[in-house]
Formats: sequence, C-alpha cells, structure tokens
Amino acid sequence: MHVNQGVARRAVTVALLLSAFAMNACVAPRPNLAITADQWRADLRQLADELPKRHMNAFHAVSRPAFEAAVADLDRRIPSLDGDQVFVGLATIVRMIGDGHTSVRIPDDSGALPLRIRRFGDEWRVAQVAAGGEAALGAKVLAIGGAPIAEAHARMLAVTPSDESQELRDALADMLLTRGLFLHGFGLAPDRNHARLDLEGDDGRRFGFDAAAMPAGAKPVWRGPAATPTLAEQRPDDPLWCAPLQGGRTIYCDFRSYKGLSSPAAALRAQLAAAAPDKLIIDLRQNGGGDFFVGLRELVDPIAKLPAINRKGRLFVLIGVMTFSAAMSNAAHFRQRTAALLVGEAIGERPNSYQENGELTLTNSHLVVSYSTRFYSFAPAGGENRIRPDIPVETTWADVKAGRDPALQRALEYPGG
Repeated sequence: MHVNQGVARRAVTVALLLSAFAMNACVAPRPNLAITADQWRADLRQLADELPKRHMNAFHAVSRPAFEAAVADLDRRIPSLDGDQVFVGLATIVRMIGDGHTSVRIPDDSGALPLRIRRFGDEWRVAQVAAGGEAALGAKVLAIGGAPIAEAHARMLAVTPSDESQELRDALADMLLTRGLFLHGFGLAPDRNHARLDLEGDDGRRFGFDAAAMPAGAKPVWRGPAATPTLAEQRPDDPLWCAPLQGGRTIYCDFRSYKGLSSPAAALRAQLAAAAPDKLIIDLRQNGGGDFFVGLRELVDPIAKLPAINRKGRLFVLIGVMTFSAAMSNAAHFRQRTAALLVGEAIGERPNSYQENGELTLTNSHLVVSYSTRFYSFAPAGGENRIRPDIPVETTWADVKAGRDPALQRALEYPGG
C-alpha cells in the first residue's frame, strides 16, 4: 500500500466532519455574518477566485462550469438572503469540490441544539440529549420546522462533501439537523436559536418539542437512554484512555484524539508489557483525525513489534463511519502493518482522497475556508475506494436503548489467537 509523502500535520477534528475546524486561538477576528450584500458578494468573488487556485485539484468531482454556475446563482440571490442563508449558500458551493477536508468552518455561535439525532434503518431518533432536551430523549423524529424528517435530511446533504461515501454524507447531514445555523439557513427554523420538532414516543403519542440552542462555547454533558453509558461514551475529553476487561485478559483503549498522545500511548505500552493481556482493542470510532505519523510512531508500529498481541484474534481495531482523516489512515496502517481485525462499520471517508488542509479567510465575513493540498492513497489501486471492516457489526436502536456496544462485544467474543 503506497502513501504519497507530504506534510505530516493533518489538522482535522470531528468539528471538520461537521464542516468545521476547532477554532485556533491565533485566528482573529471572529466570523461576522451580519455584513452587507456588497460585502458578501466580495467574499463570494474571493472564494470563487482563490479556492480553485489553492486546492490541489478543485475540479476532480465537479466541473468548472457547474461550480461557476452555482457561484453566479448565489451572487444573484444574495440581496434577498440573510447571513445564515448566505453562509449555507457558500458552504454548498465549497462542498461541491467534493472531498471531506474542503469546507467552511462553522462559527462558534451556530445555534447547537441540546439534541443528537441519529438514523436507525428508516427512522430517526433523538439518541442523546444535553440539559434542556430531556423530554425528547429516545423519541422518533417525524419532522423539523414542518418538513418531514427525510426531507430535512435531504436538504442537509447539500452541505456535505459531494464526493465522499453516502454513509458519511448521511451521518454528517444528521449531525447538521441539530445546528440552528443550518436549520434557519435552509428555512426550517425561524432563527438559529430555536427549532420546532415533531416527535413520537414509543407509546405512539405524538408531541411537539421546542428546542432552544445552547450558549456558544458550551460544553454539554450528553446522555443517552441507557442507565449506564457504554465505554465508548465515557471520558469524552481524554485523547486515549484504557480499561482492563474480562478480568484483565483484555485491554480496551478508546483513542479519540492525537493531541498529547505521547504520554497515554507510553502508558499503554507499559501496561501491555506488564499485564501481557490476551487481547487489545483499539477504538477509533470517534476519532476525527490529527497527525497520522504520530499514530504510526506511538501506536501502530510499537504494537506491530509485540508478537504476543500482534496476532489474528488478539488485536482488534473498532471503526465506524466517523473514523476520519488521520484515524482513517491509521486504521489502514493497522490493517497493512499488523494482524489487527477491523470491527464495526465501513469508514465513511474514501482512503484514496484529497487531504492536508490549507486555509483561506474571507475578507469581510472572516469565515475560514479549508481546502486540500495533498492526495493520499491508503487503498490498493483498482479496488474499491473504501475501508470496510473484516467483521461487520451494525448498531441498532435496541442496542442503544439497552446500553449495548455490539462491535466491542463481537471483539470480546472472538476466539483468541
């Protein structure tokens, strides 16, 4: 498996999966969507001129005429739009480029609702809530802003990366269903801080729910329907943490972030040396990326040198749709360089794709546009451009309600090597 050489740093987080990067303290001033139509038009011209120049291959998924037609259409409509609607128009144009790393950063004050909506089969559920959303927990979502949920979801697809997998686009669209900036921008909410949802309980009772946005910068505590959260839902702020399972015979490690990875990775290596477990399970399902070279140095390559654990049936990597960027790359590395079995759902991002972010700040709105500067290959040429699990496992709503993690359970039950 060939990897093109390029810049090591891959500054990508889960916020990027929502078309947004975590705000860097050195970036100023803050985005301002309350600007004049002429200022918006100037920003649009800047984007239309600069993005094709800066992206490594801006027209790999969309034709230049189609891109320019979308720019002309938004320019014509700007005088009749408010700031949120123009933002959605800009985000739609940028997402036409296609790769998951090319996006417009979402402002901090985007009106995040205290709800997380997730699709299970042909229904959408309020899978998690923060303070203020308790009455909606577990309910089926029938409509948002009067639009049937499937229609609301379809609108959000316009601001997801057009050339990534449908599974990733669907997951991102569901996340955006609880961002007031997008709901208002698509005409599904009166403003970015309030939204009306039509819900249905398991008893068949239908009711309305008025959701109010959380304050900008809030750090909510999320909870699901189960009394006890799964391991993957615990300690969300830790980049890498581990727990012994099965009487210490298995070590489970939730790997969420590359920030400050060296110390916890060293602790894990010491734990493996001291405990000599039968199994090691690395969970990458909620990792939005960082520097894959750090992951290689701190985890993949050291684990590959441990013959007692680097054997089929002893080393597992949990993956999912939202395993993104460097995490996707390191999942491919685990498959290439170790005997790890990948368990869970197919990764949403295409492994052979444009990555490595540059940034463009629009002059008047101060919105930051991310664009890709490198092409990486993490899958063999000629095959499917996806990373699929060796052991596919689907999570159902019944699993979530019961607090089960079927992917982790499958790894625990797999016969040891």
